[in-house]
Amino acid sequence: MRHRLQALFVLASVMLAAHVRASADTYSTFTRRRYYSADRRYFVEVDEKRRATLYMNGARPLRGWTRTLEELPGWLVVSNDGTRAAVLDRYYGNGGDPSATAVLVLDEAGRDLARHALREVAELSRVLETTSGKHWYGGASFTADGMFLVVETVVKTCERPSNITSDADAADECGRLMPYERLRFDAGTGRIIDRSFLKHADESGG
Repeated sequence: MRHRLQALFVLASVMLAAHVRASADTYSTFTRRRYYSADRRYFVEVDEKRRATLYMNGARPLRGWTRTLEELPGWLVVSNDGTRAAVLDRYYGNGGDPSATAVLVLDEAGRDLARHALREVAELSRVLETTSGKHWYGGASFTADGMFLVVETVVKTCERPSNITSDADAADECGRLMPYERLRFDAGTGRIIDRSFLKHADESGG
């Protein structure tokens, strides 16, 4: 009886781990949404057809530029003065393609200012990979003065054991993500000007 309970526990753990991995690839249908600047003075609205429009917020929002994005955004950030926006990754995943655009910086007219491929911003050998792609993005924001875009990346904590049925706890732990790098972009040019390891990466030997 005891061995049977242990077997059931292992099976339940494996199913839970599989659910966690599958949830990383679960996306609801994209619906029209707004992405606000930190002070909420501006926002970019993106619809299901990938049409993005900048607005100055107010009782009657004032429309700025409009353009069609190549992909629906995984996330989008806007500077407080509305002169810059950045698209982070893709809503339905990057497909694990190292050349896929992971960071797209837009200028004051909504035009492409700079593009950065996945391989430029992520430590591909350490990121969690699922069916939809490589999960590298941890967060992003423009500094209050609008001079810099700051993007944080994440990596998996360890390599998943080859036989997860024998070590379900380790498998679950290795499915977790931890902070890795902070990338700073010059908002004027969209170029990466520096990158630094985050605290948890330093502690883990990254």
